[in-house]
Amino acid sequence: MNVLIKTIKIEKSNDPSSRARTDFGDIERLILSIKEHGFLHPVLVGKLDEPDGNYEYILICGERRIRAAVLAGLSEVPVTTRENITPDERKAMELEENLIRKDFTWMESNECLLQLHELRQRIYGPATHSPNNEGWGARQTAEILGRSLGSIGGDLKLAQDLRDHPELRKKVMKIPKMAARKIVNQYIEADKLRALVHSKGIDIGVELKLGNCCSLIDEIPDHSIDLLLTDPPFANPGIVAVGVSDKRYFNTTESNVSDLDTMFKVYETLIPKLAKKLKIGAHVYIFTGMGVVYTKLMELLGKSGFLMDDLPVIWDKTRTSVPTGDFHYMSCYEACLFGHNGARTRTLWKPTKNIIPVPAIAGQIRVHPLQRPDDLLRIMIENSTSVGHTILDCFAGSGSTLKVARDLQRKAIGFELDEGNYLRAMRWLEETK
Repeated sequence: MNVLIKTIKIEKSNDPSSRARTDFGDIERLILSIKEHGFLHPVLVGKLDEPDGNYEYILICGERRIRAAVLAGLSEVPVTTRENITPDERKAMELEENLIRKDFTWMESNECLLQLHELRQRIYGPATHSPNNEGWGARQTAEILGRSLGSIGGDLKLAQDLRDHPELRKKVMKIPKMAARKIVNQYIEADKLRALVHSKGIDIGVELKLGNCCSLIDEIPDHSIDLLLTDPPFANPGIVAVGVSDKRYFNTTESNVSDLDTMFKVYETLIPKLAKKLKIGAHVYIFTGMGVVYTKLMELLGKSGFLMDDLPVIWDKTRTSVPTGDFHYMSCYEACLFGHNGARTRTLWKPTKNIIPVPAIAGQIRVHPLQRPDDLLRIMIENSTSVGHTILDCFAGSGSTLKVARDLQRKAIGFELDEGNYLRAMRWLEETK
């Protein structure tokens, strides 16, 4: 049957979740379809027990269709009615109908899922661990929607996290759900670590500072550093990869400084300052990519008085990285520039080949995606310093250089721009002390 649109009440409140759908998508296309073909699916409404002013019905499902009908100039819409249903039952019908739609955004779908889950828990009570398996939990929600428990659990957590941290919604609303999940987890972890660091006043045995290395370097006394051992972000540490065979990449940090133009400006500011802070003859190790980055670093270091070896030290990872297809050899090494500040007055403690085989750290135990193995850093630190010497790392990342320096009874100073990396490094350095 058809009813007048003005007799259908659409519930609204200050709560943005009062209706499951908030983004109505390409409504113009629906208007054209209604004008040409009429309504293919009726609107679902509930019959009010008593009229509410002009309203005789309350909307359950079909707000987008009603909006399109109004814009198309219609005064009536076809409806299917339900009588004698409670507000909770009405809400459950709306949510379940919307969850099977194909044109929902993932954020709307997740919020809808969480509302349905909470509604069922209000009706049946939260799930318990009793033998009778009473109450409602994620398993029951997964069963009624025909989805796996793992996917439902992940979506419920993401929806709850975005409710608890609404400031993150704009950051992730335009990227795929899997990338959003990683970003939200990173921000929440950072919040927890921030509270931990501030509440405990962590003593890590070395000095790790949060901020821009180009500014923090000014706080270091001239000619006080015995070794520079650092790993600038020549890759993309602020990028999250999503997918397996067909990866897509999404920027996840506001402080990402991994693009070449930005990094070259950092090098141009930092390197002349480093020449003043290092002792004459102090050794320099800088991990780098090959090609234009390598060439630029060598040029800037030479202009500032550093005497760099023509050939880099090669870290042989002893196993290949991910295959790159049929057109390239698989990468299994990284280069590290080596040289002296101002004059070659210091020798290595022991003869060492410039190819150093040390297995890379397995992904599941890395604190940072570009973390260098302790054994590699230990060789460099022992070859270039003595007990009590001071080591500087301008791009601390995981804090590995600081940890190994501390283990070898050296002093260490590290700078880290990204707060998430800084907080994780602080916790890790405390745990490994």
